[in-house]
Amino acid sequence: ALERAEEFGAPAMVNCWSPLVETTRETGCMKFVPGTHRLGVQRHVLLGRYKQEGPNGSLQEEEALPGDEGSNIGVFSTGIDPEIMQEWEDAAIDIECSPGDVVLFSNLLFHRGGHNTSQIVRWSLDWRYQDARHPTHRHETGHLVCGEAGNQDVVRSADEWAALSFI
Repeated sequence: ALERAEEFGAPAMVNCWSPLVETTRETGCMKFVPGTHRLGVQRHVLLGRYKQEGPNGSLQEEEALPGDEGSNIGVFSTGIDPEIMQEWEDAAIDIECSPGDVVLFSNLLFHRGGHNTSQIVRWSLDWRYQDARHPTHRHETGHLVCGEAGNQDVVRSADEWAALSFI
């Protein structure tokens, strides 16, 4: 996060989130801490591996899928340092939404998904918009859907999009 802020300025990204199902506290709706975007970039740390509910209701580490051995995509959970979050967690508010709602927020806003305690899968779409002339500082390259005239990296059709790889 710090290298992105130094590269092109901290408030240069907008997150866009849209649920495909009803999102409530029970289905793990988004949680925001109002006003925290004013605090600037915060230290992020590796929190562990993603968890899933086991057969007896306990949380277990997610097993790697065949072919995913050695991959770090979708495996590790990172977040704002828990020491920082302790001070702010009680101020988090639930952002309950319906399918078709769109939520725009600063990448600096303290945010996370809640815990899904229901039997419903919480499907959603998540986009991040930033100036494409600057690096993302991620291993994955991503793809432009639109850009400045003359940009050869722009995806121009559904077939081009389908042919791309995100890893």
